[in-house]
Amino acid sequence: MEVLLFSLSDEKFCIPLSFVEAIEHTAQITVIPRAKEYVTGVVNIRGSIIPVVDMAKLLKLDKQTHMNKLILININKQSIAIIADDVDDVINISENDIENIVMGDSKFSLVSYQDIVATLISEHELNKI
Repeated sequence: MEVLLFSLSDEKFCIPLSFVEAIEHTAQITVIPRAKEYVTGVVNIRGSIIPVVDMAKLLKLDKQTHMNKLILININKQSIAIIADDVDDVINISENDIENIVMGDSKFSLVSYQDIVATLISEHELNKI
């Protein structure tokens, strides 16, 4: 499986490449009143209005992002932009590179690739947005 490796609040994350539409430099974000806390607003990219999700807030990370890149993803025929500090690489991983962790009510998957450990953002987690 190919995944896009990116940085968010000094942490490494990855997302299946099959969901990624494009990577954009940050654009002018228009704030939406009464939106969920993790929805920063919307952007106009090539004539399409796309909601922007601050994954650091969604994942309850303590540190702020630098908002350098937008990763455009498509989930359930809906385009969403995810804020990232940086996009690192596309890597090819196998099932052996993924370790599923359960801690109490929390479940997450870690990808160990060469000297990198990244949290995998799965389709199931993307559907929660």
